[in-house]
Amino acid sequence: MTTPSNEKMLQSEIATRLKRTDWYAFGNGILPNPDPVLRKAGVFHREIDDMWGDPFIYSLFANRRGGVMSYEWRIDSGNAESSSATLIETWFNSLNMALLIQQVLKSVASGMEVFEIPRYTSQSGVWLPAPPVLKPRQWFAFDVENNLRYHSNTGEPEGVVVINYSNPESAPPEQRFKFIAARSNPTYNNPYGDSLLTRCYWNHFFKKEGKKFWAIFTEQFGMPWVVGEYLEGIGQDKIDEFLTSLQQMIAGRVIVGPDSSKINVANTTTSGSSDNYELFLRDARYEITMLILGHEAMSRSSGSKLGNDTTELTAARWLVEADMWLVTDFFNELIRYIYELNNLGGERPRFVMYQKEEIDLKVAERDTLDYGMGVRFSKSYFVKTRGYADDDFEIAAPTPTKPQKPHPAAPFAASDAQDEVDRWVERLSADAGTGNALVAQMMESVLAYINEQSNFEDAIASLHTVYPDMNVDIALDVATEIAAGTVFGYYAAQSEESGDAA
Repeated sequence: MTTPSNEKMLQSEIATRLKRTDWYAFGNGILPNPDPVLRKAGVFHREIDDMWGDPFIYSLFANRRGGVMSYEWRIDSGNAESSSATLIETWFNSLNMALLIQQVLKSVASGMEVFEIPRYTSQSGVWLPAPPVLKPRQWFAFDVENNLRYHSNTGEPEGVVVINYSNPESAPPEQRFKFIAARSNPTYNNPYGDSLLTRCYWNHFFKKEGKKFWAIFTEQFGMPWVVGEYLEGIGQDKIDEFLTSLQQMIAGRVIVGPDSSKINVANTTTSGSSDNYELFLRDARYEITMLILGHEAMSRSSGSKLGNDTTELTAARWLVEADMWLVTDFFNELIRYIYELNNLGGERPRFVMYQKEEIDLKVAERDTLDYGMGVRFSKSYFVKTRGYADDDFEIAAPTPTKPQKPHPAAPFAASDAQDEVDRWVERLSADAGTGNALVAQMMESVLAYINEQSNFEDAIASLHTVYPDMNVDIALDVATEIAAGTVFGYYAAQSEESGDAA
């Protein structure tokens, strides 16, 4: 193997902040969050967290979170060792997964959420983590090397590294296995992740402040005015007494005054201002909805229907799938922690999320295909893959096939047709290995099935029910090319037999 002339250069990072002068960090070496909204608006974590109190924003995130929570999860063992996969699955089943998934999804709104594993306990010689605990993210910050640090009130001003992202291989265990961060789209420039709440900030701010202004405006100019009239020449003390009576009338709805006084209620018209405010509020809601759900249906509701039918109740599918990737990455990182801490070798099992209906359909289609190729399943297989209880079902013995009457001889001998099939099997297997060998095996099964039937048309019509996962058109094309003489001869013989009978 050729050794590079400058091997040290290949093992170190070249483009770093420390080699430039156009970046900024606090005196303790902590990198400030570069989010432009936080920087320009001068707001901090507290103001961003207060946005959860907005019912409209909270409901949007609840809808988006519900899209992910509607999926199931499981541990896909793959090629992992059976005992290790079972250990991981047992540990996951002991967690409050619904709570953890919802906490991980908070990072979509905030950009980053940090969890601490309080302790590890030994079970059957394997160190397993206690359930991760969500900690306040304002306790953590990144340094100039993009390592996550924890800041305590009594510790060092630069904090303590809890996750070493710059050089994890050589980091001590407390920097590799104690903390885990869920981050939404982190980059080198912004390791804090993308925060949807900060992107909603200005629309939330104007919506809130505009509502406050509108409440004051409505109170002052949108309510009826009580106008009292009095004769000129009466003393100021009488005027003050009359004014006090008008003010008391608002609460008691009763007033007493001299005969010369008059009271009128003047209504104001603010419909134009109301329309302007409605447009202002709708625009703010539109942008917030587009950002969180990926569409604006919820902000376009009308009196006759709620938005666009059911669209306003769901987040865009691509956003839900992106959130699922964030969740699966988090839990697969936990699996990595367990494997590396215990030096478990081999392939690791994976945490996956899926829609139950989709996976059940795929398993059923695969089982049907395998059955058509001769595979027979045990009762324990259905208990494991379908979730049935052992006493929910019985596997019946296969029904014996009725003997078929002999068919008239085809123009081509059966041995010639079989030789042709064998040549195709050898050809496909040699060309592309196992994949085409399976196809050839399936084609052989198709031909055998057609040959067992008493009527060619019925055989073709029922082929898709016996092999539901097979593209029947392609199967027929290949079958025809493999044994055209056999199929045609059989069909001709059947037609001739029907003609003789007539």
